[in-house]
Amino acid sequence: MKSICSTLEQELVSPRAACRGVGLLVTLFAMFFLGLASTARAQTADLTISKSGPATVTAGTNITYTVTVASPAGPQASEQATLTDALPPGTSFVSETHDAAWSCTTPGVGLAGAITCTTGVIQPGQSFSFTFVFDVGSNVACGTILTNTATISHTGPDPNLSNNTSSTSATVMSAVDTTPPSITCPANITVTSGGAGATGTVVTYPAPQASDNCSLMSVVCTPPSGSTFSAGTTTVTCTATDTAGNPATCSFSVTVFSSCLQDDSNAGNVVLFNLSTGEYRFCCGGVVSASGIGTVSGVGSTFTIQHYSGDRRVLIKVDFAAKRGTASLQKPPGTIKCTIMDRDISNNSCACAPVM
Repeated sequence: MKSICSTLEQELVSPRAACRGVGLLVTLFAMFFLGLASTARAQTADLTISKSGPATVTAGTNITYTVTVASPAGPQASEQATLTDALPPGTSFVSETHDAAWSCTTPGVGLAGAITCTTGVIQPGQSFSFTFVFDVGSNVACGTILTNTATISHTGPDPNLSNNTSSTSATVMSAVDTTPPSITCPANITVTSGGAGATGTVVTYPAPQASDNCSLMSVVCTPPSGSTFSAGTTTVTCTATDTAGNPATCSFSVTVFSSCLQDDSNAGNVVLFNLSTGEYRFCCGGVVSASGIGTVSGVGSTFTIQHYSGDRRVLIKVDFAAKRGTASLQKPPGTIKCTIMDRDISNNSCACAPVM
């Protein structure tokens, strides 16, 4: 400043007046730039948005969404906030309601597009609610997922952008759904309970495969997987129900045998048996050759099952203490179909396909 004034004193007719003019210019420039800096300091506000709606909607009817915009923690008032909400595909605008502090533009009734709402300032602690109603076209396919997303923003800084968007989804149902689901049960299951004293065993089985032309509500099996199944054969019934209440069922059997014998030299020769009922299933070479109910007798840990009828002779002997047993099948009587010598019943796979 001093050098400028010195130069002017040398060259200008009125040096003191010139110096005062330069000082005024410097002051004006400083005030201008300070004003710009003040204007550039934008308000910081953490705006939030939440959106809710139904989980299902019927094609050809209206769906209603509720949107809430808030500034729960500020720390300052927001500047020029904007809410946007695009209608999901397959829907059209019906109506909307909003707080008087906001101004909204919408598509025409019956048209697709987006809703945009604006307001000047949102103070810390304020919240506003909106209601949007859309029509779901009657031609929207059953099972279609409608996802609607709303977004809030403002011209100032927002320290947390993760809460500036909110979405909700609904599954479209047909106006009249009379088609039941499709359900396929697992194959029949055969297990062993592990010995003479066991009256049942826990059985787990895979879930049935179920589908629906629209949307499934539930798939329930009775008895459920993980239940204790008693010796003998139990029928498991599974029911699939869709959201319109249409049911479909299937069933399979769980057969629990006491134990089995498996030939040491031919693993396909297997007999499964039930000591409480006398039921047996005899496989020769991996194929079921005979099944029925024989007479059970036993002393201590040794048991025998015999079944002598017009078309067969079945003899099963097992010693659980010695973990060994023998069996034979004559079919017809006098013709040996297969025999079993099992010196260690603890390592048997007991694989014998069920009778179809």
